[in-house]
Amino acid sequence: MVKKLKCEMCGADLEFDDNLTIGFCKYCGTKYMLEEKININVKLDNKNENKINIANEYIQNGNYEKADKIFKNILEDDITNHKAWWGRYICETYYSSYYNYRDKYGNTSAKIKASIISKNLKLAYNAIANAPEDYKKKYQEKIKSDENYLKTAK
Repeated sequence: MVKKLKCEMCGADLEFDDNLTIGFCKYCGTKYMLEEKININVKLDNKNENKINIANEYIQNGNYEKADKIFKNILEDDITNHKAWWGRYICETYYSSYYNYRDKYGNTSAKIKASIISKNLKLAYNAIANAPEDYKKKYQEKIKSDENYLKTAK
């Protein structure tokens, strides 16, 4: 969800120049510099980081459903959040394992398991695509067993 920035003087919505360097109120003429916008972005990043910490606590306590809801919520605001993508992968992998890799009809087979793992890996690949280098390597290490299963299942 994107929140509009408000003028502190009159409460109107701020508009920004094409470079997003200066915000201005078209009603009272008050101008705002980019620095104030950066502070808002930092607050949003910290908010998401706090949410990720809470979701990870839920995972530690075995409450994958609540954790998954938080990760989904973060991705609604920030589709590039690699930690939220990774959290979704962890949750979906847990669900798959808990239900013994069964499809929605209760069937299980090597082909069904491979299909479910492949679907889950898409979440991990989103995490990898958006992660900094140090995280990419960690994520890639952790998905090797799933990728190896897919290679042998074909």
